[in-house]
Amino acid sequence: TKHEKRFTTMTTPNDALDFYPTPDNLAWKMIHSLREGKYNTLPVPILEPSAGDGALARAVHSAANIYHDGKTGELDRSSTERAKNFELDCIELSSDFRAKLKKDGFRVVHDNFLTFRPTTKYAAIVMNPPFSAGAAHLLKALDVMKDGGKIRCLLNAETIRNPCTNERKELAAQLEKLNATVKYIPD
Repeated sequence: TKHEKRFTTMTTPNDALDFYPTPDNLAWKMIHSLREGKYNTLPVPILEPSAGDGALARAVHSAANIYHDGKTGELDRSSTERAKNFELDCIELSSDFRAKLKKDGFRVVHDNFLTFRPTTKYAAIVMNPPFSAGAAHLLKALDVMKDGGKIRCLLNAETIRNPCTNERKELAAQLEKLNATVKYIPD
């Protein structure tokens, strides 16, 4: 028998530092764990500070009944107005990814999360930051989160398990102070 193999290739822009895309199933779990209240709604405003190719941002939109074309990634026509009014801000360092996010109907508010100065505090932050700067990104997220807000962060486990730098020690102290829940996903 003849077996046909299909490969999907994704080109990563040269300026995409530490780009590790969030798997769709994990993005879904991260976003749906934010839902709250009688009507299972998402808290707003929401920030995606390392938006990359938009996996987490698309999962946020999907949970808010905002749909994107499965092939192009662009907003479905019926979702354009809802997307404009939905409070999701994206930040992305890569100029190529920023252009793609904008084309796909996402509001991109800045290019570098670590230099971002928000005008509002965020009720929810969902992120998959560059692993090499995970501690710095999570500390910044804690700073721009509104009191009582929620953060879902995909992070290299060693950042938490091994507080070997002052930055990681500060992060560990902040997480302990907030009584944060850390879940480890098996390899």
